[in-house]
Amino acid sequence: MRRLSLLLVVLSVFMVTFAPAAVAEPPHGVKITAEIDIATVTGDFTATGDAVANGLLCPAGEAAGVYVGDINEGRRFTTFTIDYTLTCDDLSGAAYLRLKVWLNPDTGRTFALWRATGGDGDYAGLRGGGWLIGTPTVPGEIEDAYTGWLRF
Repeated sequence: MRRLSLLLVVLSVFMVTFAPAAVAEPPHGVKITAEIDIATVTGDFTATGDAVANGLLCPAGEAAGVYVGDINEGRRFTTFTIDYTLTCDDLSGAAYLRLKVWLNPDTGRTFALWRATGGDGDYAGLRGGGWLIGTPTVPGEIEDAYTGWLRF
């Protein structure tokens, strides 16, 4: 009986010490607003929410995007993919996002699904996702309003 108890204690200590965490960190909500120049696919962003308060994303920086793959023009929508790098003003790093965008060519409005694909600096390993609504503000610019969640 003593050997069984000792074995259970040793096994318990081993599991607590060397086993990975069974539960991942819960996701944190985030809202990002980006003012984007359509011609250059660049602009400034601000971020708020629990994700910012918990250090998963900085509160402000610059956004730079690049089109990936084909631009497909359909009867009602034009679809395309953009990879964005959100570089933080505080030099803490950058977050990488991939957007699948649906553009209404009649109104200039967009809808997109986005996902965080990683980052560098403080944001290496960043994951998450959500959606965005893009609204034209002045000719040649669009305001993208992201809603979603982030975690490491």
